[in-house]
Amino acid sequence: MSLDLLATNLRTTQLFYHNCHNTVNGIAFASDHSFFGDAYAAVEGDYDSVVERLIGLEKEVNLSQINAKAATLLQHVPAQLEPSEMFKLALGFEHQLVQTCEKCDKDSSYTAGTRNLVGAIADAAEVRIYKIKQRIK
Repeated sequence: MSLDLLATNLRTTQLFYHNCHNTVNGIAFASDHSFFGDAYAAVEGDYDSVVERLIGLEKEVNLSQINAKAATLLQHVPAQLEPSEMFKLALGFEHQLVQTCEKCDKDSSYTAGTRNLVGAIADAAEVRIYKIKQRIK
């Protein structure tokens, strides 16, 4: 179940970052636009890896349901945000990814390879957390 939740959280975060990439503005536009572009691409790759792992483990995966949940989770996010608000929300999404990865890591039914995949996702999220914290100082 945890990998399903991780897939949903990754899709939600990816869509959020993509929206930010498309709508960010302001004095730091170039660097913010680049950050959000890199982030959504990275998270999209992580999402793809988790979905393919679920399929490889012969787990039932309902991609439509994952996408619908992600869209529902993003309904509370305003269409237009100031860059500072984008980064504050991004920090929350990243912390949620790390927490979900930690739940997956504790699941003894996963193979070492799957736990390594999840660990790499958590590692990348922690790097983005650092960068976001530096941006919002």
